[in-house]
Amino acid sequence: MRKALTLVCKQWRVVALPFLYHDVVIRRVGQIAALERTLRSTPERCLMIRSLTLSCHIPRNMIFFALIQLSDILGLCLSLTSLSLGHIFSTTLDCTYCVEVVGDGTEVLRQ
Repeated sequence: MRKALTLVCKQWRVVALPFLYHDVVIRRVGQIAALERTLRSTPERCLMIRSLTLSCHIPRNMIFFALIQLSDILGLCLSLTSLSLGHIFSTTLDCTYCVEVVGDGTEVLRQ
């Protein structure tokens, strides 16, 4: 329904885009890369996102790349006030696999 509002005409699109991007829900792993590409190509949309919900299964072989993209998304969304991890996302993510603490206490992503 929300997306359809952006297709009515240019005037509606201007009004509907902030409404569309206010609460973003990622339900499929492919949407992570798509959102990152969209935000990089249209940076004005970054400020529209207030809430981000991650509720998708990430296959083990894609965790590293998905986390890099999510990190980029979070860095771009300066107006973000809410981040939610759905039960599917949180049970498939083993952070010990992805994050390594180096000698100076810095956390880095690893493959």
